[in-house]
Amino acid sequence: MIDVRVDSERPYQALVALCAGEKDLPCRISFLDETIVRVTVDPTGAFAQYATPRSPEHAARIVAQPDESDVYAHPSAFVRDEGATLAVCAGDTEVLVDKDDGRLTFRLRGRVVMREAAPLELGPRRSTQKLAAAPGERFFGGGTQNG
Repeated sequence: MIDVRVDSERPYQALVALCAGEKDLPCRISFLDETIVRVTVDPTGAFAQYATPRSPEHAARIVAQPDESDVYAHPSAFVRDEGATLAVCAGDTEVLVDKDDGRLTFRLRGRVVMREAAPLELGPRRSTQKLAAAPGERFFGGGTQNG
């Protein structure tokens, strides 16, 4: 079962328990500004400020500012039940969490801007996120590389 709640100490964050086989997978959705959303998945639920490098010589900080930084406006989040999904919202930005499998869909002003084609796969040595592409749409990049 998918569980979503706004963090009482940080009202710009929602804590999500995604389904991952037999156990829940802790996820955090942070609305940093009205159009900046950071999604973090951490099997331990600790949500470290920076990703832990695989080796000590990989010490770069990919994220310029942590979620708590004062450079962000931190709009308050709220959760709305939409039947098959739970919508985590702040302003015109919404992250929809599929109640059956935890797939995420991102909407801006009601228009889908990104959605997962399959649930997140998280293993001991790698993670896989499959995005659905609209006709003619292409993705590039890879996000945080050292975590």
